[in-house]
Amino acid sequence: MHKKHANDGLVVVTVTLDEAGDKESREGIRAFLRKTQANFINLLLDEPQEEWEKKLRFTLPPCYFVFNRAGKWTQFRSEDENGVDYKAMDALILAELRNK
Repeated sequence: MHKKHANDGLVVVTVTLDEAGDKESREGIRAFLRKTQANFINLLLDEPQEEWEKKLRFTLPPCYFVFNRAGKWTQFRSEDENGVDYKAMDALILAELRNK
């Protein structure tokens, strides 16, 4: 989606929750990002699980936050009743890209 819609204003930022202090884990993350050509901002969250669960309001990755241009956000969580609704998330993103 990033490759297709970056010129329309889509900005993607990924955040991984993998163990920040584990060199092997970091190398695996970097290899995955290169393989998937994730050419956007990729961050490694270095906080205890209890902290990010509380702040981000989810316990089971993956979780997605879609922000519109006004800063309003919608959260899509894997722990919701039917998991992440990727179809609804994609529809929301495309609708927001049309709202310039």
